Amino acid sequence: MDMDAILKHANVALQAYLRNRTAVVYLAVSPQETYAGSATCVAVGDRLFLATAAHNFRGIEQGADVSVFSANRSSDTPLRIVHANYRQNLPEGEADVAWLEVDSESARNSELTGVSLGSIDAHPVLNEEALYAASGFPVGFMRKEHPRPGHTSYVVPLLVYFTHAINLDRSDDDPILLSFGRSGIGPDGPGEMPEPHGMSGGGIWYIPGEEPPTTIWNPGRMRLSGITIEYVGARRELKGLPMHEWLRILSDDLPELQPIP
Repeated sequence: MDMDAILKHANVALQAYLRNRTAVVYLAVSPQETYAGSATCVAVGDRLFLATAAHNFRGIEQGADVSVFSANRSSDTPLRIVHANYRQNLPEGEADVAWLEVDSESARNSELTGVSLGSIDAHPVLNEEALYAASGFPVGFMRKEHPRPGHTSYVVPLLVYFTHAINLDRSDDDPILLSFGRSGIGPDGPGEMPEPHGMSGGGIWYIPGEEPPTTIWNPGRMRLSGITIEYVGARRELKGLPMHEWLRILSDDLPELQPIP
């Protein structure tokens, strides 16, 4: 058995699966002041929604421009947003999550697909032995491209961080806390990753072990468990909210989608 080949296949499959379900949130307050965040695409029936962090949209009430584009594209190919609840400037204690509905044709043209509701673990029970992946777009990796004179576009490669759960005794409404190490997968493959600034809004994925063990790892067995909302650098922790928080707000805003688990 060629373990190196198996691991290489697993890394490629993992990145491709997440990249096809992930989008960049790009906020421009001014040409000198820009921010990037992350989002995960979720399919509800025949509609597609982006699950992300509400604080990614701070500034739009003052006129900041928001652009959202697939991980498979650059800012030159923005997704068409047909409806959204950005939930910016939330009061203390409100869930830091937001949703955006994406035009299906726009998503298809950008190779963006949605995570099915069946692949969401809305009420995760954290496992001490389990591996969790946090996906998103650290702002330090954003690069500018100049496809034509006088025009700048932005590309941000997807990074995946491998983490473990900390607060195993959490209640269903408590946040998810993950230990942040530097192990992960970047544009050059597995290795040491940078600080995860810009990961807010990205997905937290439970990676189940293969049972029984197989030689082919299937990324479709992963479950979207939460949304990253904060990196606590002093404690080297990623903080996230469980998916039921986002699903509840989406369901309250769009009751025609019910029932949503």
